[in-house]
Amino acid sequence: MAGKVRVNRNKREASVTLQLSAGDIDQLVGVAHFYERNMGVMRHLIRLTASREVRRKLRFIQEESWWLEHLAIDLRDEMGGATLDAEFKLPAFVAFWGRILASLNTKRARRKLKGDALPKREALAAKFAAAAREVRPAELDRAFRTRRPSEVEWMRDAMRSAGDC
Repeated sequence: MAGKVRVNRNKREASVTLQLSAGDIDQLVGVAHFYERNMGVMRHLIRLTASREVRRKLRFIQEESWWLEHLAIDLRDEMGGATLDAEFKLPAFVAFWGRILASLNTKRARRKLKGDALPKREALAAKFAAAAREVRPAELDRAFRTRRPSEVEWMRDAMRSAGDC
């Protein structure tokens, strides 16, 4: 179940509110730097040898990860009870969702999820998918522009699956 989902369209930029538990927020902190951890030492070689365009993309990933980590930590600090109604601007929502799906859909990352981490991550991905179905397609398409094509495909598949439930 996605919990409480509100989409605020009155503001200039769409936002999504999700009801998250402390465990959900801990997972968001954990996936914030997913791409850099996945690249490992290669990110240093990329900085030294790659083209300007590739270095620009790496910088974008690093800056986005920094902001996402701080957002998740702030959410954890706000946590008062068992759950928190967390409001995400659409770009942050899509960035977290993409990292969650990447951690589930890449074999190497999926193998690293031990114990009950896999079902918890899948449940969190389902919350994001259900919430995304409430957002206008045009707004989602705008937010998808910063994501990799494989991520966008995973997100669209997840939304279709969430509609079947």
